[in-house]
Amino acid sequence: MNRDQCRNNDRFLTELMSGMAEQEPDILPPELAALEASLSSKNKEMSNKLTRDLITVQNRLYAQLESLSWLQRRLTIKGQLPPLRGWATSPDVLLRLHAHIMATRPQVIVEFGSGASTLVIADALR
Repeated sequence: MNRDQCRNNDRFLTELMSGMAEQEPDILPPELAALEASLSSKNKEMSNKLTRDLITVQNRLYAQLESLSWLQRRLTIKGQLPPLRGWATSPDVLLRLHAHIMATRPQVIVEFGSGASTLVIADALR
């Protein structure tokens, strides 16, 4: 909603409220009742969407933390991995990469990562 629409809605509500002062306090004009119902419906839709989005993000974060925990248990390298965000690959991909290399023992690997994947590949090849 842009500023002009907000101003128009504010004017509309102000006019409705001033008209209500002259009416019975328990009776809403039809326009205001419709607006209230519309806003209530939109509010519920937005709340439901935000809840779904929050659950999705929470599940993804949990999966990444779980993968990082398993990855740390599997690695035999000394020290810690570089940060696993930004350019680096995510913990779940590194865990799958480590498991794949351990299982298949490839003869040739072409590596072009940013550091974390290099360490994980080297560890898997030991």
